[in-house]
Amino acid sequence: MRFRFRQAAVLAVACWFSPALAAEPAPVCDSAAVQRIAATTTENLRDLFGSSVPPPFVVLHRSLVQLHAAGGQPADATSEGFYDAERKTINLACDAQGLERIARHETAHHYILQAFGEIPSWLDEGIASYMETAPAVNGGRLREFQYLLRRGRLPRLADLLQDRRRVHLASSAYAAAWGFVYVMLHADRSGIQARRRDTLRTMLAGGDSPVLFGAMVADEGVSFADWERAWIRTLWDMEAPS
Repeated sequence: MRFRFRQAAVLAVACWFSPALAAEPAPVCDSAAVQRIAATTTENLRDLFGSSVPPPFVVLHRSLVQLHAAGGQPADATSEGFYDAERKTINLACDAQGLERIARHETAHHYILQAFGEIPSWLDEGIASYMETAPAVNGGRLREFQYLLRRGRLPRLADLLQDRRRVHLASSAYAAAWGFVYVMLHADRSGIQARRRDTLRTMLAGGDSPVLFGAMVADEGVSFADWERAWIRTLWDMEAPS
């Protein structure tokens, strides 16, 4: 049985997605409420990337200990949820902090696999981290991005784009991948934003990421190095929500 496990981040409210998501009350251990969040997140991903898939089925466990046991993990594991690809279920714990956020993250893994198949881990996790709070800034990932930049430990953009592996990611890769997806979907000019979203969609569909990104950058009339510097500056200058 294949699982995808994830780490903690921070919750913010989605505002340009369906109002149903923003209005959803904290589900605590209400499986129907979490199922609605999963369904709405699936619709939001369809609106972003064009492919329609059924939402995942939600399985709620009473505690993190029970969740870890269900996933074959030790009791002291740090995962807060997982996606069971064989059963097409997202598995969550009622006592996890930020249950809505985790449901959105795991639903993104479900959507990506069902719509596009296996994709590189960094891109999978970047979109899942983006969906946790979309379209608002993911404060936890932004703070980590800025911390890594200050410490000189931020992964190079070229290394992300060239990484085609399906592997467990370091936390630094989560932050960089989230930052890439965020900037690709939040350009300050509509023409550029549409082109970036199309590039991201084609990358998801199995296109060669370095080639696609290189063509996009050329269309924007800048060099790869200039684009990377602007990407870093954009996220460095942002203020993380409290």
